[in-house]
Amino acid sequence: QINTALTRTLETDPAGPVLPFERQSLPSPQLLISGVAYPAKEDSETLNIKAVWGWWPAVQDGTVRASRYRVARGEVTGFASADSGPQEQWLTYDPDQGFVMAPLPPDFQDQPCLREEEARIIAAYYHLLATAYPDHQEVEWGLGPNREVIILRSLSHEPLAFQETSGGQGRKSPVFSHGLTIYPGTASGPAFRIDADHIPETLEVPQGAVLLANKPALSLAPLLDKIAALVVETGEPHNHLAFLVRERRLPAIFGVGRDTSQIPAGTLISLDARRLEVYAGPLEAQAAPNQETRRPQIPAAALLERLSPHLFPLSAGLSDQPAPGACQSIHDVLVYASAVRINEMFCFTLKNEVDRRQAVKLVTGRLVPIMIIDAGGGLTADRPSVTFEEISSIPYQAFLTGMMSIPWPTARPLDVKGFISVIGTTSATPRAEDQLGRISFALLSREYMNFSLCLGYHASTIEAYVGNNLDNNYIRFHYQGGAASLDRRLRRLQLIGDILVRLGFSVTVAADLLDGRLIGDPEPNLLKKLEILGRLEVYTKQMDMVMSDDAAVSSYVAGFLEKHCDVLQTAGQD
Repeated sequence: QINTALTRTLETDPAGPVLPFERQSLPSPQLLISGVAYPAKEDSETLNIKAVWGWWPAVQDGTVRASRYRVARGEVTGFASADSGPQEQWLTYDPDQGFVMAPLPPDFQDQPCLREEEARIIAAYYHLLATAYPDHQEVEWGLGPNREVIILRSLSHEPLAFQETSGGQGRKSPVFSHGLTIYPGTASGPAFRIDADHIPETLEVPQGAVLLANKPALSLAPLLDKIAALVVETGEPHNHLAFLVRERRLPAIFGVGRDTSQIPAGTLISLDARRLEVYAGPLEAQAAPNQETRRPQIPAAALLERLSPHLFPLSAGLSDQPAPGACQSIHDVLVYASAVRINEMFCFTLKNEVDRRQAVKLVTGRLVPIMIIDAGGGLTADRPSVTFEEISSIPYQAFLTGMMSIPWPTARPLDVKGFISVIGTTSATPRAEDQLGRISFALLSREYMNFSLCLGYHASTIEAYVGNNLDNNYIRFHYQGGAASLDRRLRRLQLIGDILVRLGFSVTVAADLLDGRLIGDPEPNLLKKLEILGRLEVYTKQMDMVMSDDAAVSSYVAGFLEKHCDVLQTAGQD
């Protein structure tokens, strides 16, 4: 009905909005400007419009601030500039790279986002929607490349979840006052801080605690039913944990941007998620807990609620190795499919599925033959050999920067037992000499790397995806082999594992195989940690030969941390 009404009303107006639901899908998601329109709290006839150059999610994740406009009874009554000064960046969409944050062209910075006539068109379209659906609407809109109005979607209006500022006059001074409201509400309880990368199996979280965490990992999901609220240092509104938080109507703030460990465990703290405030002490009187209001449901909403048990719950996906038979919802299936995809990509080079005819040679100046396959956006040159400067893969650049930043190790000083163990292992292992002749392969795209690296008698595979979506970001590190005896190889794995744990990896060791995983870190953190992994690969080359006792492990761990503490500290603080 609304589609018919809007088409009939606007069909003679060439400046009218383009209706994406009329076309079924947008042929190309290119937006010059985007934003939201919603009713003013004090006057339902007055419309508030927020606008930003580029795509609106840049406002939701706190990267840019929106300009504000107000339209009353069809007339533009006032314009307000962005409260943080001119917009300097915008979120754009590239068909090959996806969403990219880039500098806003200077000529755009000197002009307002919306023209008066465009604001009137958005307001007119909003009122058509509000007439068809009596419940207050929140409309997401955009302007195409030719400044044509595009209505993206409309939904029942709730007070905006993604607040841009916080705090009211006369309130307590907050400990945190920044971030994203994942679900509005107020709560109070004892502070309980955990590292989402290393949650003990026997962890007991106090009932009703305000949980503080370093990142929004799915490992926190089993704790959501025990806590009163959640505060996370990083995060975004569309990741898996945010979805589960909203499903449980749990007051939560993501992306506070500061170290939550500064709050002592057990301290009574309160939060007002709508205001983006976390402060010491009990709830203030004006911050009484929200009361849920039940609105009359439209048929689609009623159907969605009835189907929700089959769509939204997440149980199988909480396991490190989810099984297909454990999937009980569409959400489970999506998480399981993602895990299978990641595992298959990781095993690509391990299964010898690399076609050398597609590869080009990387010239590094070091005695490591490396061949590269460009899967799209990984290289800037198309010729038989390339240099470091011609690599455009973001994660591989970081890893190679680390590898090339420290001196290549000279021959390790062997004791008699170490020398005998090397001779014994290489002579008893038919594949040992073959290992020396293996070529290292890298499969690259702009955001992805899968590097099968052979250094002497050991091999490792480093896989990483680095992008804007935290749920998709990960590093996987697989390390095996060596020329020394098993006990010395295991000590080297202990050394590597200790350092990986310091970086936030979860680590498992089986026989002489180490597997480390890191999931959900922001891009800057992952790039710094990839650089450290590059240094670690060179640092540990042939080190199994000198791992004579456990004291040697501690000594070499301390040596690595001391020499590379600057990178470790900055990686841990972001």
